[in-house]
Amino acid sequence: MNNKKILTENHIYFLDYLRVISCFAIVILHTQNIFLVDNLGYMEEFAPTKIYLLKTSLQWAVPIFLMITGYIFLGLRNNLNYKNLSKYIIKFLLIIIFVNTIFNLIENYYYMKILNIDAIILAFKNMISGKSFDHMWYIHHILAIYLILPVIRPFFDKDIKDLYIFILISFIVIFVISFFNQLTNSNIFTIYKFDYMVFYVCLGGLLYKINFTKIKNSILIIILLICFLINIFTYLIFNTSITSYSNQLFAAIESTLIFIIAKNFNLNKNNFINYLSKYTLSIYIFHVFFGHLITKVFYIYPLNYGTFIPIFIFSIIIFFISFLFSFSIIFIKKLIIKFYFKRRK
Repeated sequence: MNNKKILTENHIYFLDYLRVISCFAIVILHTQNIFLVDNLGYMEEFAPTKIYLLKTSLQWAVPIFLMITGYIFLGLRNNLNYKNLSKYIIKFLLIIIFVNTIFNLIENYYYMKILNIDAIILAFKNMISGKSFDHMWYIHHILAIYLILPVIRPFFDKDIKDLYIFILISFIVIFVISFFNQLTNSNIFTIYKFDYMVFYVCLGGLLYKINFTKIKNSILIIILLICFLINIFTYLIFNTSITSYSNQLFAAIESTLIFIIAKNFNLNKNNFINYLSKYTLSIYIFHVFFGHLITKVFYIYPLNYGTFIPIFIFSIIIFFISFLFSFSIIFIKKLIIKFYFKRRK
């Protein structure tokens, strides 16, 4: 393809599928965390084995979102500078300011039953100090990623061999050494840790440049299943909490394999998936709020009725409630903008 600005249909479609699947996996992860704390009163590190196995099996979700960012901005986009990134930077800044303030206001009202000017000021102060729902860390970090993308982009115009070496060294430093330290409960070979988010973004940019169509998807799927099994048995045998995508060896391998498998599949256009994919960021932002609403306001405790099935059912409910809520907000925003410009005329 001579012009990277022209996106092939497969590029667009497989990214849509990955967004939706990864977003739903994140909703499952956070739903089980919410139910675990609100329903059973457990802290995450003391979770039952079944919960930990579920968490361990879905750690590929956030890395895939980061890889999509790299695939688009370090691969598909040719002209990358702060001018054409400014709309994304402003968007994430506004999300951090307004959404975090609102979340803090809601949380303050829930615990202190106060809703006045002082509560709004306190919520704003908490936003400035970085307090909010735990999942909002991603918005802060992705903003930082967008701020350094123009600095990273020129490296992807150089020899691809240098990219291979960089990704390999980063992989060893971030995941292999960290995995060894966790298994041995030591700090042997501790080296300065590369930021794993930058690693996944760069990996996404590298995967854009590589053609994997010669590798059969059936082989990749078998390798992926083996990784899932090794990951689970490692937890069961060593009883070690290697479940964080920030340092998990298997999360890096699994997310890479899932990304390549999706890229290799000849995925057709699906209007429903395409439509959902446009709202995945909003779904991510609001799903935790609706999860807490179920347990703290409506006093529904799904884990009283089982583990996997209640988590899966309520994850679907929370996913689509968040989608409908996001759709409503964006629809209202468009109406306000339309009304504003109509009045100006």
